Amino acid sequence: MNIKRALGFSVIIYIISLIFGIIFSSAAGMDPSNIQSAPIWLLVFAAIVTVIILIVFEYLYFKKQKPSAKEGLLFGIVVLVVGFILDAIFFTSYAAATGTPMDLIGTYSSP
Repeated sequence: MNIKRALGFSVIIYIISLIFGIIFSSAAGMDPSNIQSAPIWLLVFAAIVTVIILIVFEYLYFKKQKPSAKEGLLFGIVVLVVGFILDAIFFTSYAAATGTPMDLIGTYSSP
């Protein structure tokens, strides 16, 4: 596994998903500080778009890497870990900058 390549792709996937999430939530008129108030259709749509983004970048990742179940699993784990870390960084930074209390675990556990 090429860890540098996997980390780079993970950050790109996160940024693109974040941009799409901001666009979709703004179009729906949602308050970005309260994800629990998001309508279910928006969450489902965002999940579908994220999966499509992941599939596209997984295809690009495996153009230079021999695909296997092990490599796919490792790449998926790297994407998840990077996503969790970046979420934690952004959530704590936003909460500190705005003084708004945010619950990262509550966000993940809410539908």
